[in-house]
Order: sequence, then structure tokens, then C-alpha cells
Amino acid sequence: MPVRRPEELPREWDALLETIAGRTRTTLLRHPAVYDALRRRALTTPSAMHGMEALLESFDRAGLSASDAVSAYAAVLMPVLGNVALVHGRSATLTAEGRSEREERARVTDQLV
Repeated sequence: MPVRRPEELPREWDALLETIAGRTRTTLLRHPAVYDALRRRALTTPSAMHGMEALLESFDRAGLSASDAVSAYAAVLMPVLGNVALVHGRSATLTAEGRSEREERARVTDQLV
């Protein structure tokens, strides 16, 4: 299977952060097996590396040291990974309890109103 070339990424740091975080979240929610693999080891696919390199280069252009760039990279991705973990956990809980996402939203909405 040929490796798909990653799409062009924005050069502006804020748009790049939003794009990388959004694409990562979407991919991990759409493909639970990828999230599961990521929990076990770092992903080093060409697509994953493309995003990481673009983000690190953006931090470099902004004047961050290599150490600060790695910290900033983690600061961008950790909340995404945490959100995905919560979504997957909630989904597994609802499935185990025989409830749907729609029922859960209705229950929470009723409690908030």
C-alpha cells in the first residue's frame, strides 16, 4: 500500500496548532485502534511525523529552544489525548451499561436545566 502524502499544513503558528490538534483528535476518535496503539508506544508513521515536524519547525521559527519546543508540543497534544481518553472511556461505560450517547446527553441536559 503506498504511503499517502500528508496535506499541506498552515505556516502560521496559531493555525498550525489548531490544525494539528483538530486532525489528531478527529483521527483518534475515528480510529480507536490508533488511539490504543498510541497509548502503548509512540507513532512514527510518515503522517504522524509530518505533523510533529511541522509543529516543531513552527516553534523553532518562533524562537523557542529545542527543549521549549518539545514542551510546547506536549502542551498542545496532552489536552487532546486527555479529551480522547475521556470520550473513549465514556463510550465504553455507556456501552457496558446499555445506554446510548443520546440518552446520556438527555440525562445530563435535564440535570443542568
